[in-house]
Amino acid sequence: PNGPFTGFNGTPFRNVNNTFDFSDNLSKVVESHHVKVGFYIQRSRKDQTAFTPANANIWFDRDSANPGDTNWAFSNALVGNFQRYQQANVILNGLYRYTNVEWYIQDNWKVRPGLTLDYGMRFYIIQPQYDAALQTASFNPALFTAAEQVVLLERRVNPATNRVEAFNRVTGAFQPAALIGSVAPGVGNRANGMARAGLNKYPRGLIDSRGVHYGPRFGVAWDPWKQGKLVFRMGGGVFFDRFQGNPVFDQLPNPPSTDVPTVFYGNLSTVGPSPGVFFPPSVRGFAKDGHVPTTYNYNAGIQYRLPYSVILDMAYAGSISRHLLNASNLNLVPFGSAWLPQNQDPTVANPTFDGNTTLPVNFYRPYIGYENATLTAFGATSNYNSLQVALNRRMARGLQMGLAYTWSRAL
Repeated sequence: PNGPFTGFNGTPFRNVNNTFDFSDNLSKVVESHHVKVGFYIQRSRKDQTAFTPANANIWFDRDSANPGDTNWAFSNALVGNFQRYQQANVILNGLYRYTNVEWYIQDNWKVRPGLTLDYGMRFYIIQPQYDAALQTASFNPALFTAAEQVVLLERRVNPATNRVEAFNRVTGAFQPAALIGSVAPGVGNRANGMARAGLNKYPRGLIDSRGVHYGPRFGVAWDPWKQGKLVFRMGGGVFFDRFQGNPVFDQLPNPPSTDVPTVFYGNLSTVGPSPGVFFPPSVRGFAKDGHVPTTYNYNAGIQYRLPYSVILDMAYAGSISRHLLNASNLNLVPFGSAWLPQNQDPTVANPTFDGNTTLPVNFYRPYIGYENATLTAFGATSNYNSLQVALNRRMARGLQMGLAYTWSRAL
């Protein structure tokens, strides 16, 4: 029952990821101090093709309004008569780049017998990943203006044919019903609210760089009896890392870099010269105040030597992560919108106000001209807390045993 469909988004596909890593460490023992310094630099050069229909998405479904319909979807495909044809206007290859620069200094200080301190600082410069060709764009709701809003072809009854067709309220012209909801040509900006990488002082990585990040570290080990029987340990640190690349790569298919026109009712042999029409696309964006995901780790515990070479280890370990990625659709309609009078289909004489006589949702979204508008922000968080208990019998007379239990909660 399902008509044949072609969908080869992202082909031909190119994916290369070369990284260049440089590091060096220097260690120096000075009396009771063991000092270390070092640096780490990583350069990433990743090329990846955008997932767009460069080789066309083609529908051969039945459609009574299609003059070339053969009454069967598979025979439509055999003769090349399509119901709908979409193809991206360009094959884009993203040239994604970033550089990480990190350096640190730390000291292990044996203050006195039974007391040792570890402390240090790691510094991070985590450059936002960017497309060196400046092809990406990000939806920014602050840049969306009503003055540049597009107009969609509406559902109206054509008095000349007494049929529901697509009506252009700018020109007053009727067009085939298949074009209902498409963008009226020549009106508004189809890239309304889209920020171009590197243009008008917008950052080339589509998010602001946060500069230097500081990751302090601290730890202590204390043997109050100086007998090696009881040791108290505690420590903590702040850690930074870049987020995954997929949200960056998702900005490449956005308009205006890529257009995906749709052609209705034609044959594959003559599709070339067809200009096509545009429907509201789904777009993605970044919160411009880019943050770096941050984790705070901390722990405290004791180790106690029991008889028979058994060590009891009890500890609390926890972590909090901040500025994690979260994605939300800014172009969802409020609950109940389908029941409002202004959103009812004007071609229906007696609307039921229950969602069955409602206009297509693209007509009353917050940002007209787009379908979904997914914004990736940095407001998610997580935490982990645990009690960790272990009993370990050290190797003695050929026998080593261990028993561990963790009670934990992750949110």
